[in-house]
Amino acid sequence: MTDNAPEWITATGRAVRRAGDAVQAQDELKALNDALRELEQIRAELERLKAAGALGRGSWWSGLVIGGPLPPGAEVTDGELERRQLPILVRNLRELTRKAQKSILEAWRNHVNSYFGAAADLGELVDLMAGEGRLAQAATDLKRALGSLPSLTTRIPDAASVRALADTVALSEAFEAALPSTVRAFITAAARGGAPVTMLNADVMQWLHDNDAVGNFKVTAGNPSGVARG
Repeated sequence: MTDNAPEWITATGRAVRRAGDAVQAQDELKALNDALRELEQIRAELERLKAAGALGRGSWWSGLVIGGPLPPGAEVTDGELERRQLPILVRNLRELTRKAQKSILEAWRNHVNSYFGAAADLGELVDLMAGEGRLAQAATDLKRALGSLPSLTTRIPDAASVRALADTVALSEAFEAALPSTVRAFITAAARGGAPVTMLNADVMQWLHDNDAVGNFKVTAGNPSGVARG
């Protein structure tokens, strides 16, 4: 506005500028509040990932290597954080969180699969032995534990997840230790289409009797699946 402009024009110009500044300030405040809320969510998620990493560090997770310097804004304190740095910090921490989630979840999934990559094979034994006999309860407990494994590998692990895996491993080891190799071979063949009678030797039959497991099997005529005729 020029010095000789009417006063009402000058006053109107000042009011418009103040209104524009107020709208801009409101927009900036909203953006800052949104960024602060997201920053708090990221902080909470990083705490969760830190706890998960501590459970696996030195065991199934080797850590996450971050190349280069800290992301812009990460080195400042709350009191020093400038308005323009906050969105940059949020963006970089969001990316760091994504990488940490991917790294931990992949390592945890590989760890679980290293124990139970052949869970389907073990499941065949469990299904047959869960009917009756001395191993029926152990087989039932293991069957239930094996059924929970897929859900364990779809989320970031916590202490309960690690404990559930350890319990399943213990059940599996105890169950497998109770099966002599000849008995396991016979049960596996029976579960996969039938076992030839030659596999039902005296030792296997005695084990089935001793463990009250004879009722889990029956003899039927026919060529067992996967066994060639001589």
